[in-house]
Amino acid sequence: MSYLAIPRMHFSGYFQADVSTVNNDVRHFDSAKFQPHYQLPETKDRKNGWWNPEGTGAFRLVECKVTGGNLDGRLLSKPEDDPAIGMTLAGADGRVCGKLVDLDPQQQSVSEIWGLQVRLTGVAEKALFMSDYQVAPFMDLWRRQQGSSQGDQTLASYYQSVLENVVWNETAGSKLLEAIREASCDGLLSIKFNVFGFKLDSNSPEFTLGNITGTIGPAGAEEPARFVVGRHMMATLPGPTTAAQNVFNFPCQVDTDAERVSADFGNALPISDGEGSLKNLGVLVLGVLKDAQADNGDVIAKTGLEALGEVPYLDAGWYQSTAGVADFSYAGNDWIRSHIQEQPLVLARPCGDDQYQVLIRESLDGLYVRADQFVPPWSTVRGKLPGRATNTATRREASAVRRRL
Repeated sequence: MSYLAIPRMHFSGYFQADVSTVNNDVRHFDSAKFQPHYQLPETKDRKNGWWNPEGTGAFRLVECKVTGGNLDGRLLSKPEDDPAIGMTLAGADGRVCGKLVDLDPQQQSVSEIWGLQVRLTGVAEKALFMSDYQVAPFMDLWRRQQGSSQGDQTLASYYQSVLENVVWNETAGSKLLEAIREASCDGLLSIKFNVFGFKLDSNSPEFTLGNITGTIGPAGAEEPARFVVGRHMMATLPGPTTAAQNVFNFPCQVDTDAERVSADFGNALPISDGEGSLKNLGVLVLGVLKDAQADNGDVIAKTGLEALGEVPYLDAGWYQSTAGVADFSYAGNDWIRSHIQEQPLVLARPCGDDQYQVLIRESLDGLYVRADQFVPPWSTVRGKLPGRATNTATRREASAVRRRL
């Protein structure tokens, strides 16, 4: 199980990440040498306190609504389909909001969300469930927005974790919510959300806001909290934040009982603007490779791929209502049924006569290894260091941990 399992629900809206950037520079931690201009916004000639020195650190869900779902293989997209559609996903109402944190100021590419409460509310704003987001860093940072914007505006990533301490009050007649509750281990839900289009311009009324799409589904007590136990599609990376074929990493999950593959394109497909308009890459086909040696970028004969189906990513409203998750049935396809467990999955597009170009394929031999904790918590580092730890010592200990991993 995971958020890719059925039943699941999807949401879309905005997030706020009001990060404080005065602490992005380790020199600012030296109280004896701290300068007043470190608290001022950066200018063309002076870095000062970077782009948001007065940030509160707040992380909030803003105007997030349940936009879709999947129940028993049936897509839900409007309240008539299920009363959960249109409900609000929000943060805490009785305590401070979550905080976006860099545990190491010199490692700002795995920012973590701490103290975030997630609530689902109905028409009367009564919480149907309340939960705590288990701390996790963002993953797969890449330059997803491709157009006129420059710099960090183009970056996107995702968060995957579990909602723990889940307390259900009611399901408001929603068969979708009831099914998710019944399929989950007590006190747990699985969540994954994509963040993109973050506004860095302090003159914009949307400063510190960005777009978010996500999915909530069942969670089991014994499964990993921060990645999908499944099939991982791995891009060729000419640089740390770029993909050679313009499609980034994404997971798939195969349900052999249901004869179905569920794929999450939520952070994998490029966008042309901050609102998440997906770029037209042509027809995209998810399939199973017959030649396990075919690599990213290769052109293969159409006979070298058994298609599961086309990705409906250009359909109106598809991304917002599904968060980029799509299901592909292989019921009735004897070849896929016989080979899907040993042959790699692939995303390809038609090219030329009777050919496909491989855009991204499953990792070699289906192997996937990653760290859950990129920077050790302060309490862990402090307990290993004599006396009072300094920033330098903290970074040294964190680097040692990363090397061991």
